[in-house]
Amino acid sequence: MLMRQAVSAGSAGPRELAFLRDRALVNEGSKQIYGTQIAGVKDGAPVPWPCEENSSASASVPWPGPRPSCPP
Repeated sequence: MLMRQAVSAGSAGPRELAFLRDRALVNEGSKQIYGTQIAGVKDGAPVPWPCEENSSASASVPWPGPRPSCPP
């Protein structure tokens, strides 16, 4: 809630909110929304924790470069 207020006030960016939301979900044992949390590295490529299927929320966050892809 505080981070959402900070984003609304311009004190934080939506990208920071996405990272925080995913971190909290992964720590609770839930699937992440934005694909920001990495479980490990395989063959030199980051492997994110599982994500919610067809999350439309991830498209709403500005992201520099290619977005991470989430496994189901």
